[in-house]
Amino acid sequence: MNKLALSSLLFTPYLYSSSIYIPIDSTIASEIEQMALISDMPTSKMPYSLEMVKSYNEKIKNSNHDLFNTIDKYIAQLEPNAAKERLYVEGSINSQSIDIPNSHGINSSSNYFAQGWYFWNFSNDLKASTQIELREENNEPKLVTNNTYLSYGFDWSQIDLGYKDHYYGQFRNGGMQISNNARNSVSLSISNPKPFEFAKTNYEIFLTKLAKVDGIHSDGQVFEGNPYLLGMHLDFHPISDFEISLDRTFQFGGGPRSSSLSDIWAAFVDPVSKDNTNNECGTDCETGNQQAGIQLKYNFKNFNIYAAYVGEDTVGENYSLGNVSQGFGIYIPKITNQTSMRYEFLDIGTAWYIHHLYDRGYTNYSNVMGNWFGDTMVEGDAPGGTLHYLELINDFYGNKFISKFRFFKPNSSYTSQNYSTYKSAEFEILKKIKTYDTKIKVLIGEDTFANKFSQLAIGFSF
Repeated sequence: MNKLALSSLLFTPYLYSSSIYIPIDSTIASEIEQMALISDMPTSKMPYSLEMVKSYNEKIKNSNHDLFNTIDKYIAQLEPNAAKERLYVEGSINSQSIDIPNSHGINSSSNYFAQGWYFWNFSNDLKASTQIELREENNEPKLVTNNTYLSYGFDWSQIDLGYKDHYYGQFRNGGMQISNNARNSVSLSISNPKPFEFAKTNYEIFLTKLAKVDGIHSDGQVFEGNPYLLGMHLDFHPISDFEISLDRTFQFGGGPRSSSLSDIWAAFVDPVSKDNTNNECGTDCETGNQQAGIQLKYNFKNFNIYAAYVGEDTVGENYSLGNVSQGFGIYIPKITNQTSMRYEFLDIGTAWYIHHLYDRGYTNYSNVMGNWFGDTMVEGDAPGGTLHYLELINDFYGNKFISKFRFFKPNSSYTSQNYSTYKSAEFEILKKIKTYDTKIKVLIGEDTFANKFSQLAIGFSF
């Protein structure tokens, strides 16, 4: 490369741009998943950046024109030339209070819910998303901010500051390490919104200060404080259609517990000696609670399969994960021309989301930050179990019918609690009426304490 070319690469300011992110629960989510399989777009880190979706959608323009147009129309609403807003209003009735899976801590007892977005495009490298939610908590109105953040940078290195989602892994029923199950705290992250050309590589590192909790143990005493959460993600394609992702999360600090860089680094590189209880290191010299895992996905012509192997802390050696959970999933975008299917299974080890240093466990605002099943247990109890998830999406003439079935059976051999099997069925109808996107949702089921629950919700988006 000559000096002139190198100079142009380094100093031309608008060759690259920052990107906002498409909300994980957007109305276009199922179409993006179909496009991702066809185009081999990376899918182990969410939310997806708008620029990445736009880039990979171009790859299907000729082969899948209808799908391309549907996604392109959505993308056009968020183009840099004009900021766009969206308002969603929902009312509901329910029979039993439960936490709704993967909904940022929303409880079914909230009889109303409103959500407003506004996307800002200040310049090519400075963008922002504003999202405000009004929900009901403890019979009182509550304003919550999720997916409100400021983004600055380029397509190879972008800084995001605010209440941005972080979701790792291929499993759409809930990421084991980090997901959208709990409310977000302010985080600072650095990532590449578009994959590098080499092996379609993506990365992210984020740090967030969690909500204040009690029950933080240090030096034989118990304190209040704000723990921190550090997250790290790397995914790449060693060959076409094959994706590998490596993830790590680290809960530490809070109260008088150390949050120094030296302690964090020591616990990161040598968790057996510095971050797991052993003869040389008791609980007072532990830094925190770590999770790590590897996930694999392979795209075949008409479907993909994926698998996960994740664990909390280590056993014996730094490379040997403890409390192992493992599972697989399959996604078929076209069982018929109108129907897609996703099935996931997880065999979950014991002791997930609890820890002897944190009485409140791996939570933020009282909800587990990983997979939603952790919210179905008594606090401090984690027997593990088996988790099944089936999702069917039918699209008929622009009307979308979504069915989700969840089945979680706790492992009774590892608990004194008499848990029941959690089972639920959720049905959504999405229909456009004039300029309004209308949603009708019905949720029925039985929780792990044998309490039957139901919810009927009607919402409008405009």
